[in-house]
Amino acid sequence: MPAAGAEYGSDFAGSPEAARQAVQRAAAKWGARVEPAATDQLLVLPVVAGLRRGVARGRVSVLPSSGGCRLAFRVDEVDLYVHKPAVVVLAISAGGGLVAFLWPFFPQILPVVPLALVLAVAGWLLVVARLHTSGPEEFLADVVAGAGGVEAR
Repeated sequence: MPAAGAEYGSDFAGSPEAARQAVQRAAAKWGARVEPAATDQLLVLPVVAGLRRGVARGRVSVLPSSGGCRLAFRVDEVDLYVHKPAVVVLAISAGGGLVAFLWPFFPQILPVVPLALVLAVAGWLLVVARLHTSGPEEFLADVVAGAGGVEAR
């Protein structure tokens, strides 16, 4: 997950102007906002890290290098929040798992064990199995891949 002050880079096999255009296209695809500045581009990038969501704000620099240019994204600020609906589903799922675990010790709850097992599995399928991460590294890789560039490093 991006931290304030972190820098991410990627090699781009094209001109600096082509790199700036590739950043614009990738930003439109990601739902990010790009604002041109004097030398850099200001980028507000939506990020996802498991149960956390938010935005990373920073500057994208295009630096000339041998065989093309280098894209560098320096994160200035990160705002994250916990995705509360997913936490609620996981809490309900954990309750179902707890009931399924405790029924041998409390036989009177045996009639609700099938429902408890369904809740426990549903939490896994709805939340945990679909967790993913998307941040600056994935964004720069998408910029390079979308423009037919070289590689992300």
